[in-house]
Amino acid sequence: MASVRSSSQKGNAAVVTVVAVLIVGILAFFIYRSTQTSQTYVATDTTLPTTPPSQPTTFQSPTANIPANPPSNKDTTSVATPPAATTPARKKYTDGTYTADGTYTIPDGQETITVSLTLKDGIITDANFTGNPTERQSKFNEEKFAAGYRAEVVGKDIDRVNLTVVNGSSLTPMGFMDALAKIKTEAAAKA
Repeated sequence: MASVRSSSQKGNAAVVTVVAVLIVGILAFFIYRSTQTSQTYVATDTTLPTTPPSQPTTFQSPTANIPANPPSNKDTTSVATPPAATTPARKKYTDGTYTADGTYTIPDGQETITVSLTLKDGIITDANFTGNPTERQSKFNEEKFAAGYRAEVVGKDIDRVNLTVVNGSSLTPMGFMDALAKIKTEAAAKA
């Protein structure tokens, strides 16, 4: 009877060992996959869309202009075309150089930046940014932002600028957009 128990215990030990090895293997696989996935998203894409979310892109169905009851071959009357889409009235801005402070929140508080924009016919012709970081990480991110924001702003319609991430910096653009909103208000009030 003792020999039966020992072989049974050995069998159970073998099953437990196999299950443990499988669990460790599965965990190692998922850990490996998660490190591969996180490395895939490290690269920064600096080509960001400049369409603000308040102006969604409209896609028209290929059948949108087909009338519900198309004319027969015998009908010689013309088909009424739908009215042309109206574009929203463009805001008018007074040309000039405007400066405003913008703020953004960081884990340790709030940072303030100063933005200066020059407008000509609603187009940003020049842009300057000055940071005054209080934290080391903010200084690092503001420097990254400063190295790339002009390409996303200069030459663009002021109403189409919508910065979210610039050179990997995601909080500084919030401060820029805050200052931009103030500049738009001031330039529109003078129009």
